[in-house]
Amino acid sequence: MPDIDSSVSLVICTKDRPEDLARLLASVLKQVPLPSEVIVVDDGSLSGIPHAADLQDLGVAVSHHQKARPGICRSRNQGARLARCPLVMYLDDDTVLAPGYIREMSDLFRLRPEVMGARGLSDTTDGADTRRGQKAWQALERFFLLRGRGHRVLPSGFGSPGWEEFTRATEVQFLTGCTTYRKSVFETIQYDEALEELGPYAFGEDLAFSYRVGKEQGTLIYLPEARLAHLRNTRPRLAPAHLSRLRLHNQYYIYRSCFRPEPGRPLAFAWALLGKTVLAGLGVLLEPGTRSWRVFSGTLGGVALVSRMAMGISPVPRPAYHVAAKPAHSE
Repeated sequence: MPDIDSSVSLVICTKDRPEDLARLLASVLKQVPLPSEVIVVDDGSLSGIPHAADLQDLGVAVSHHQKARPGICRSRNQGARLARCPLVMYLDDDTVLAPGYIREMSDLFRLRPEVMGARGLSDTTDGADTRRGQKAWQALERFFLLRGRGHRVLPSGFGSPGWEEFTRATEVQFLTGCTTYRKSVFETIQYDEALEELGPYAFGEDLAFSYRVGKEQGTLIYLPEARLAHLRNTRPRLAPAHLSRLRLHNQYYIYRSCFRPEPGRPLAFAWALLGKTVLAGLGVLLEPGTRSWRVFSGTLGGVALVSRMAMGISPVPRPAYHVAAKPAHSE
């Protein structure tokens, strides 16, 4: 087997979370090996990068790039263009790496040339659902084609969460969260900036991007040996109503742009949409409160928006996942 360079460009997309960023970079300092470079793409107003001097003293290049136009897809695309190493590792600013995270990821890509993308295990976001009536709730999700076995894309076009089923490296159909890709992936496709149509928080962008990578370029792997903690920042980016509406808008766009028309697929998507509405309504009954009502209201708004898009009343965004020729510093 040829010796494959598995050096890492660490890309962190952040906005106004300096304490979280400092905690993440403190965990990066404990990694063996260290990344070759840390690229911070900033949609906020950071005055500097925490622990930059410590990283530079250890030979890690650190760069800070502030953007004029916010958006997670734009941030990830810029980070990939700036990256100089064969592996591009994306980390959320509110995560903390367990020892060995970078080593496990690097070894995977070094030993398995067919792997194009991977993610590890998130100790906070993966695992059991804490909602009351967990098993009954998940049964309803399966009934409405919102959940299935394994981590795969369902006939409805929704991604089925299944990380907790795997205890070893496993091939999957899509990736979410903190992911690592070969730099070569970005020569032909990029994160779809059309998903930022309703604002810079682009829900579903990782599913759409990784699903295309898996279909067009190679294998995607879930690697539970690479662990991190996702601390779920208590300051959410979006209000619950807007987030619920955005999720359905973007899910419909992904359904339209990623999947070939097949008999039964439109009906499966409509069934899943009904399921989202039913579950949001049940959420109001099970956990009464302002947040539940706002989620339900946003879900109804999302269903109405998707209906208008399906009937041609409201426009569907034009796909923007093909790589355009532009310099690395441009927006």
